[in-house]
Amino acid sequence: MFTGQKESDQYIYHYTKAETAIEFILENKNLRLSPFAKTNDPKETKDWFFIPGTNQGRNLDKYTPEYLSKVLNPTLKQKTNLLCFSTDKNLTGNHLTDMPNRGFCKPRMWAQYGGNHTGVCLIFDTLQFSDIFYEQFSNKDCSSGMVNYQDRLID
Repeated sequence: MFTGQKESDQYIYHYTKAETAIEFILENKNLRLSPFAKTNDPKETKDWFFIPGTNQGRNLDKYTPEYLSKVLNPTLKQKTNLLCFSTDKNLTGNHLTDMPNRGFCKPRMWAQYGGNHTGVCLIFDTLQFSDIFYEQFSNKDCSSGMVNYQDRLID
C-alpha cells in the first residue's frame, strides 16, 4: 500500500483507542466530532488572544483584548467541534526512509490519542473522506485545513 508512494496528501490518519474503533467507529461507520474544549493537546488548550478591529472605523474601545479573550475563548471552544487527523510530510517514495514522515508513525500521537500505544490508527483516503464529509455536513458551516505547529521561545 505504501511502497513507492510520493504523494504526501493522499492519506489522512486518525489515532484512537482500540475499543473506540471497534465499538463505535467500525461498528457504526461514524466518527465523532468533539468540542474543541475537550482536546488534550497542550498547544490547543491555551487561551487565544483576540485583538479588536473593524473595517468600518467603529469605536471598539470597550472591547479590550483581555475582555474579548475572556468572553470568546470559552464560547468558541465549546461551540466549535472538530475531528483531528495527522498527515504525511515530504515523501520520497522510499518506504524505509519515509517512515518518520508518515502520519501513522508518530509516537506522541500513539501515546496521547492511540490508547498509549495499544490503540489503532485508521487510514482514510483524503479525497474520498473529504467528499463524504462535505456531503454529510453540507447544511452546516464547516471547513477543513492544516494546523501547523511552531516551536517558539518563551518571552
